[in-house]
Amino acid sequence: MARVIPFGDPVNDDERRAIGYLRDNLPDSFTILHNFEICKDKEFFEVDLAVVGPNEICLVDVKGTRGDIEVAGCKWYPVGRQPFTSPLLKLRGHARTFHGLLIDKSPPNLILSKVHIDTAILLMAPDAFLNDPMVRTVATSRL
Repeated sequence: MARVIPFGDPVNDDERRAIGYLRDNLPDSFTILHNFEICKDKEFFEVDLAVVGPNEICLVDVKGTRGDIEVAGCKWYPVGRQPFTSPLLKLRGHARTFHGLLIDKSPPNLILSKVHIDTAILLMAPDAFLNDPMVRTVATSRL
C-alpha cells in the first residue's frame, strides 16, 4: 500500500477515488502527493497528484470526462461537449517547471537533475475512452 501525503483536499469524488485506488494498488515503495501547487515567477499551478516511485515522479491530472473522446492534434473532442485543449499539454509544462524547481532548490551535491518526471492523465469515468490516432495501443483499466 502506497503512502499518501495530502497538501490540500481533493476537489471532487473522481480525485478521491483515484487517490484511494492508487494508494491501495501501488506498492509501499510509492508515495502519492495530492492537491498541491507549484510556483514559477509568481504564477501558481495546481497539480492533482504526484506519484513518487523509486526511479521517477509522475504528475497526474485526474479527469471525470465521460464517453468517447476523440483526439485531433492538441484538442480533445468529447462526444456531446465542447472541445478543449489537451490537459497533457499543460501538465507537461507543469512537469518542466517541477523539474526545474527540483534542480534549483536542491543542494548541488544531489543528483536530482537526473530524476525523470513523467506525466499521465487519469480518466475516472467508467465509460471514458480516449481515441488518439497518433497512439497505436490504448491501455484501459476500470477503476
